[in-house]
Amino acid sequence: MRANGVVQRVAIVGLGAIGKAVARKLDEGVTGLSLSAVAVRDPAAAGAFLATLSRRPAVVSLGALAGHADIVVECAPAQLLVTIAEPVLREGKKLVVLSVGALLFNPQLGQIAERYNAQILVPTGALIGLGRGAGGGRGQDPFRSHGHPQAGEKAWRAHPFWSSAASAWTIFASR
Repeated sequence: MRANGVVQRVAIVGLGAIGKAVARKLDEGVTGLSLSAVAVRDPAAAGAFLATLSRRPAVVSLGALAGHADIVVECAPAQLLVTIAEPVLREGKKLVVLSVGALLFNPQLGQIAERYNAQILVPTGALIGLGRGAGGGRGQDPFRSHGHPQAGEKAWRAHPFWSSAASAWTIFASR
């Protein structure tokens, strides 16, 4: 529990390998957090996995997700980030973004977070991907691979993502 005794509700978008690992960990028990909901592309396919959990979360649409959670963890393809993030941020919730590279191309999300007093949380492990490139350290540069005219660390540090709405962005260390 949190210091004030409140348990925060966590929802997960996507139940691929990462989403399932997050769901299992929450189901095993994380102090102050409970798995409340999931949003998945194919609810029928997710059913078998969800049946293995001791406390089955609600399966809801992306649009309904923010109403079921205090924190939403994005474990989905990067191209869905804006669709996932905007409604969550507009509800003033916390959003943990694993597709951190997609934030570079969507600086408006920081502005939305600031306007609605929401937070975007970026695990430090995801930041390593920015320095190593979109190819997971295989020498690919995320800017060049997405047709961006700039490249490398200098470019992403200068990107509006890092400078706008600084109070809305929170980076936390993974344990």
